[in-house]
Amino acid sequence: MTGRRCDEVQPGFYAINLDNYKYEAEDALPNGEAQIDMRQCVPGATRTWTGPGFRSMREGSSLEFTINNIPMSMEYDIVIRYEPQLPDSWDEVGVTLTRPGVIETSSICGNTIPSDDVLSTSLPPGSRYRVMATPFCLEEMKEYTIKVEFRSYQSGRTNPQAAILFDSLVLVPRYTSVPIFQGQEGQSRRDEFERYRCQENYLPVLKPQIPPICKSMVRSISAIMHNGGMPCNCDVNGAESTVCDPEGGACPCRSNVIGRRCDMCCPATFGLGPQGCRACDCDASGSRDLFCNPSNGQCLCNPGAYGRRCNRCQDNFWNFPNCQRCNCNGHADRCDSVTGSCIDCRDNTAGQFCQTCKDGFYGDPRLQPGGSQPCRECMCPGGISSGRQFADRCYQDPRSQAVICNCNEGYTGARCDSCAPGFYGNPEVPGGSCRRCECNNNIDMTDSTACDSRTGECRKCLYNTEGPRCDRCQAGYYGTAANQDCKRCVCNMLGTDRTRARCQDGGLCECDRASGQCPCLPNVVGQQCDRCAPDYWKIASGRGCEACSCDPVNSLSTQCNEFDGQCRCKPGFGGRTCTDCETNYWGDPQFQCSECSCDPLGSETLQCDRNSGQCRCRPGVTGMKCDQCARGTRGNLPQCVPCGECFDNWDNIIKGLENETRHELDRAKNIESSGVPGAYDDRFKGIEDDLNAAKNLLGGGLPDGTGVQELEAELDGLKDQLETQDGSLDGIENDLGKASQDIRGANDDLDDLEGRLNNLNKDVDDFSKDVDRVKNTNTVEALKSIKEAQKKSQDAQAKADGTEPTLEESETTRKEAERLMAENTGNFGNTDNELKNKIAALENQADMLSLREVNEKVCGDPIDETTPCEQAKCGRAGCYSGTPQTLKCGGLGCSGALEVANTAKERAEKADAELQKVEDEARRILDEVRRAKTDADDAKTSAQNALDRAKEVRDKFKGLDDKVNALLEQISAFLQDEHADPDSVLAVAQEVLAKNIQYTPQQILDLAKNIDEKVKTLSGVDAILEATENDLKTAQDLLSAAMKAKEDADKVKTTAEEVRQALDAAEAAQRDAEQAIRDAQGDINDAEGKLTGIESEISLAVNKINDASAKIAQMNNELTNDIGPKYTKNQENTKSANDIANAAMKKANDARNQLDDLRAKYEEAQRKVNDQTTPGDTSAEAGKLRTDAAALASEVQKQLSALQNLKLSFTSQTETLTTKTTDLTELQRRMEVILQEITAKATEYSTCTT
Repeated sequence: MTGRRCDEVQPGFYAINLDNYKYEAEDALPNGEAQIDMRQCVPGATRTWTGPGFRSMREGSSLEFTINNIPMSMEYDIVIRYEPQLPDSWDEVGVTLTRPGVIETSSICGNTIPSDDVLSTSLPPGSRYRVMATPFCLEEMKEYTIKVEFRSYQSGRTNPQAAILFDSLVLVPRYTSVPIFQGQEGQSRRDEFERYRCQENYLPVLKPQIPPICKSMVRSISAIMHNGGMPCNCDVNGAESTVCDPEGGACPCRSNVIGRRCDMCCPATFGLGPQGCRACDCDASGSRDLFCNPSNGQCLCNPGAYGRRCNRCQDNFWNFPNCQRCNCNGHADRCDSVTGSCIDCRDNTAGQFCQTCKDGFYGDPRLQPGGSQPCRECMCPGGISSGRQFADRCYQDPRSQAVICNCNEGYTGARCDSCAPGFYGNPEVPGGSCRRCECNNNIDMTDSTACDSRTGECRKCLYNTEGPRCDRCQAGYYGTAANQDCKRCVCNMLGTDRTRARCQDGGLCECDRASGQCPCLPNVVGQQCDRCAPDYWKIASGRGCEACSCDPVNSLSTQCNEFDGQCRCKPGFGGRTCTDCETNYWGDPQFQCSECSCDPLGSETLQCDRNSGQCRCRPGVTGMKCDQCARGTRGNLPQCVPCGECFDNWDNIIKGLENETRHELDRAKNIESSGVPGAYDDRFKGIEDDLNAAKNLLGGGLPDGTGVQELEAELDGLKDQLETQDGSLDGIENDLGKASQDIRGANDDLDDLEGRLNNLNKDVDDFSKDVDRVKNTNTVEALKSIKEAQKKSQDAQAKADGTEPTLEESETTRKEAERLMAENTGNFGNTDNELKNKIAALENQADMLSLREVNEKVCGDPIDETTPCEQAKCGRAGCYSGTPQTLKCGGLGCSGALEVANTAKERAEKADAELQKVEDEARRILDEVRRAKTDADDAKTSAQNALDRAKEVRDKFKGLDDKVNALLEQISAFLQDEHADPDSVLAVAQEVLAKNIQYTPQQILDLAKNIDEKVKTLSGVDAILEATENDLKTAQDLLSAAMKAKEDADKVKTTAEEVRQALDAAEAAQRDAEQAIRDAQGDINDAEGKLTGIESEISLAVNKINDASAKIAQMNNELTNDIGPKYTKNQENTKSANDIANAAMKKANDARNQLDDLRAKYEEAQRKVNDQTTPGDTSAEAGKLRTDAAALASEVQKQLSALQNLKLSFTSQTETLTTKTTDLTELQRRMEVILQEITAKATEYSTCTT
C-alpha cells in the first residue's frame, strides 16, 4: 500500500473487489445432468458471464465446490450467479456447507450450529444473481465443500426438461465482520456503505459505475483481509503488461485471452503465447463442437475424423465427414482423403478406384465374385513398346472375344494400320504415321477422295476455296480461307468497272480476294463501288460519277446530292448547280428573278420555266400563268372541257396545212434570195400544179366560190396559228424542262427515302442494343430503356409507314415523266434520249431499291412490288388487308423492322404494365409501412406511458424496500449488536423485572432474614423450627422457583413484545405492499399489450418484490428466535417461545399449587407458633410475605394470558402474510406472462418487413 493515508496500492499490486472469491461452475464437481456450456469470445460483444461459460443444470443435479483459499476468518455472503432459461422462478435450490471437522468453541465461528450450514432459496427469472439470506462463517487455512443442488423447478411437480445456466459461486466478505465497520466509530462507515449500496454494486457480472467512496472502503477491506495489496502476477505470455488494474486486479489481456491474470485462452481458442490465442477453427462436420484443447488445439473429433481440426479422414479412409475405407480393388494401398481416388494404381490399372485398365491395356481388374481379369497390352498394331502403336485404348468384345482397338485420330482399320479419310501417309512401314491433310479445314474429312492419301494434296476444296492446300478464296470471293470465311464479292453494278471485274451474267464479279475491294469506275469509291467520291454524283449513269459543279458563290457546299446532283443553294438561288433563281422563280439570278405566279388551279407545279417563266399547265389549260382554258376546250378554269371530235378533226387538217404552208413559205424566201434557176422549172411546174390542185380543193370545199385571195387570207390566218403553235411548242419544251425538274425532284425523294431507310436500320440496331441493355440492367434503368425503345419503335413505325407515300409519289412522278417523254418523242429526239437515259438511271436505282430491300428491312420478306400481296407472307409496301384497310407488313416469323418494332412496342407495353403493377404494389406497401409506422409510434407512446407508470411502480416498491430494509436494519442492529451478550440480555431482563415487581429478591431475602430473627427471639420454638424446617425449605424453594418462573416469563414477555412490535411493523409494511400491489395491478392492466423494451425495469421491480418477500420471510425467521440464544446463532422458531410460555405457565401453576401448600403449611406453622407464643410483628411479616407471593402468582397469570393472546395474533398475522405473499406471487406470474407476450409482439414487429 502507498499514499499519504496508505489508501492506495503500488503499481504491480491491486486491491480485490468484493466478488474476488468466485468459483466457476465449470470447475466444480458435477452430479447428475450438468453439462458444460462453453461460450466463445466475440470481439466487441458484452460478456454476461465469467470464466469459460456456464453449467447447464437440470432438475436433481448438483455441483460441489472446493473452497480452500479463505484469506480471513469471518462471515461470507453466498452469491449464486446464473442465467434463467425459463419464464418462471426456479423454486427450490439448496446450498450445503461441509466443514473439515468440529468447530472449536474458541474460534470466531464457535457459535455456529449444523443447521446454519444448510440453506435454501429460489432463483427468480428476472435476475442474474441471488444472495443467500444467511451467511456462512468460514475460517482461514481450512478447506470446505459447498454443494449447490437444483432440486425442483416448480415445487410439487417434476420437469425433466427444465434447465438453468449456472455461472459461478461467489463468496462476498460480510462487511459487518470487518473491524473498521464495528463499534461506534464504524457506524458511520456502515451507514455510508449501505447508503451507496456498495455491496450490491459488486454482485452482478456487469457492474454499474462504482461510487468512489465504495472503492475506497473496499480497498480498506482488501487491505485488512490480505494485510496490504495483492500482487498482480500477470501472465507473461497472455498479458500485455505486468501492471494490472488497481481495482480488482484485472490484467490487460492479449487477443482471445481471459482470466484475471490473463492465463487462459478463450473457449474455441488455443496456444497461449506472446500473440495471444489462436482460433481452434474446428471443422463443423468432423468435430463434436467448436472447442479444442487450449494447449495443443486438438478438437474433439467424431468417429472417423482425423487431424487437429478434425477436418480430414485417417489414412486409408476418404469421403469426409462420412469417412469410408478406400476401395482400390487390391491394386493400390492409398487413396485421396477428399475424393477417394486411389493413388499409385498397380498392375496397369487406372480409374478412381483402380477399377479399369490404363490406356493401352484391356481387361477387368475389379474384385468381383467371378474373379478379375488382369490388364493386358493392346496390339494396335504392334503394341506400346513396338513404336507402331496407333490406339490409346482397346477393349475385348464380350461375344466374339476379339480385341477391338479405339484408333487414334487419323487411323482406321481393325488394328489401326491404315490412314483415315482426311489423313495421308504410310503407317505400315516402320516409323510411318498418318498426318492430317493440310487443307485449312476446307475439305470433308469423311471423304476419302478429298485429298490424296499418299501426297496429301487437296482435291475437293469446300467453302469457296481453291488451291493445293485450299488456302485461297475462289475468284469472285474474298476473305480468309483458313477461317472458312470466303464471302461472295458484292459489287454495285452501277459503280463497278465490269470489264476489270470480269462480271458474269449472273451478277458475279471478281474483287480483291483479301479485302473484297471491287474495281470502280472513275470517281466512284467504296468497297462495293456503291457511292460517288466527294463532290461527285450520278452513279446511276453507269459511266462513273460526274462533278457536282456547284456554284462556289451561290451554294452552301461543294457536295451535291449523289443521285440527282442537286446542290444546297443559298437563299435566293436555285437550280441543280445553284446558278438559277430559287424555287418558284425564273430569270437570271445575276440580274433579276421574277416570281412564277403559276395559277395553282391550272398548273402542274408552281415552278415555271427558269428561262422563259412559262408555267407548266395542266391538260386543257394554257397561258403564261396557266390561267385560261386552251384552244380546243371550252368552259371556265379549272373546268376546261374538250370541244369534241369535230374540232379535233378540223384542227388536225389545219395543222397539216399549216405545216405545208410554212414549208412553202420557207422555200419562197429561199427563191426570193437566190432566184429560180432553169433547172427547177419542172419543180416549179409541179408546185404550181399542186397549188392549182389545192385551189380546186379549196374551191370544192368552199361552196361560196372564194378565190385564191381568200385562200391566201386563210393562209395568213394559218400562219398566225402556226406562230401560235410555235408558242405552244415552246410551252411543251418548257413542260419537258419541268418534267426534267420533276425527275430531279423524284431523285431527291429517292435519296431522302434511302436516308430514311438508313436511319430506320440504325434505329433497329439501336433498338436491339436497347433490348440487350434492358436484359442486363435493373428495373429503373429497364423502364427508362423500354420507354426510349417504345419511342424509337413508334418513330420507326412512323418512318416505315412514311415510305409508302414517298414510293407512290416516286412512281407517279416516274409515270408522268414517261408520259411527257412519250408525247414529245417525235419533236425532241435528243431531249427524249437524255430523258430516257435519266429514266433508265432512275429505273436502275429504283430496281436497285425496287422496294426489295425496303420490304426485307421493314416487313421482313425480300420481295419486290410485283409479288402479289396474297403471296407475300410478311406483306410489302402497297399491300392492304382487313376492314378498315390496314397496311399488311410484318407478322409471325417475320424479322422486319416493323415486326421488331411492334414486338418491342408490345414488350414495352407489357413491361410498362408490369412496372405499373410493381409501382402500385410499392405504393400499397409504402402505405402499409406508413400505417405500421403510425402504429409503431402509437405503440411507442403507449410503451413510454407504460414505462413511466412502471417507473412509478418501481419507485413505490423502492420506498417499500427502503421501509423493509429500515425494519431489518433495526432488527439486525439489535440481534447482531456485539454488546448483546447473555449477561447484557439478563441485565436488561432483570431491570425490567425490577420495574414490574414491587420487591427485589434481596428484599425478600432480607424479609426472610427478619422473620428468622423474629423466630429466634421466640422461646421454645426450636422444636417448632425443627418440625417446620422442611416446610420452610420447601417454601424457600418454591419462592426461588417462582422468582425463576417470573424471570422466564419476563424474558418471554420481552421477546413477545419485540415480536409484536416487529409484527406490527411487518403488518404496516404489508399494508403498504398491498396498496403498492393494487397500484401496480392497475398500471399493469393499463400497460397490457403496450409494454415493449422495458423488461429490465419490470424485472427490477420483480426483484424488489422478491427481495421484499425474502426479507420479510427472513424477518419472520429471525423474529421467532430467542434473544439469548440468538447471540450464538441458534435459530429457533416461534414454537420455542410457545414452549417457554407453556413451561412458564406450568411452572406458575406448580408454584401456585406449592404456594397453596406453603400457605397451608404456613398457617399450620403459625397456628403452632401461636400456640406457643404471640408472634406479633412476625405474623404480620409472614402475612405480607403471603400477600407478595399471591401477587406474584397473579402477575405470572396475567403475563401468561398476554402471551397466549400474542401467540394468537402472531398466528393470524402469519396467515395474512402467507396469503399476501401468495397473491404477490400470482401477480408476479401474471406480470411475467404479460411481459413474455409483449416481448413476442415486439420481436414480431421488429422483424416485420412490410
